[in-house]
Amino acid sequence: MVINVHAGHNVNGGAVGYVSESVEDRHIKDAVIKYLRQNGHTVYDCTVDNAGSQNANLTQIVAKCNAHHVDLDVSIHLNAGAADKDEHTTGTEVYIYNPFDVTNAIANRICKKIEALGYCNRGVKVNRSLYVLRKTKAPALLIECFFVDDENDVDVYKRTGADTFGKTIAEAIVNKTITSQTTNKKPLEVANTKSDGNNTFMVKVIVDALNIRRGPSINNSIVGCITDKGAYTIVDTNGSWGRLKSGAGWINTSSAYCKRI
Repeated sequence: MVINVHAGHNVNGGAVGYVSESVEDRHIKDAVIKYLRQNGHTVYDCTVDNAGSQNANLTQIVAKCNAHHVDLDVSIHLNAGAADKDEHTTGTEVYIYNPFDVTNAIANRICKKIEALGYCNRGVKVNRSLYVLRKTKAPALLIECFFVDDENDVDVYKRTGADTFGKTIAEAIVNKTITSQTTNKKPLEVANTKSDGNNTFMVKVIVDALNIRRGPSINNSIVGCITDKGAYTIVDTNGSWGRLKSGAGWINTSSAYCKRI
């Protein structure tokens, strides 16, 4: 399959609750792309980080999607408005435009597989007003993964992790189990080189989960995850990416994820 995947909203946009939508939807999106590619599919990341406005963000996302000839468009979002007053998850729902195309079956699989992680299954819903569903050329679906303002939803997410959540979506899309690939390679050859100190500084992680990658881009594989909101020493930089002193790999040090200290 050839698939477009994107996370919704600009950086620092979207819903905010116990977690931030624009942060976590990107972590989930990265995992979806990783596992789809790992299974042999061609995937385009159509995420737009800084479009200036929400309308501009939507327009640019659709333009990116429609630039590719694909079988499916997948939009990753987090929901809000749970009015969290009970001990149950509010859950997951998937929006589609056409209940008679391939998206219906895929959306139902997504809901059922995410339900198995511990979420309420809110089901598949037809919506012909959502911009990305109306304007993309390929069959499209929009996943509202969970509610950022439901503490129970977020607790399940923190236990599960973005990587597993994304893998679950990817498996639902392709309708098969995706076996994780392992490697005995060191995270990075460059991680063992010495820094001259000119680029050494510290950052404090400000998100609940920040992926560590093999190299300085989202196209590199995830080799770990920071979940303690701790302070870390950066010894080299490449754009908005910083190499960890520990040698574990690279993290995105932009203001959406880290605060320089």
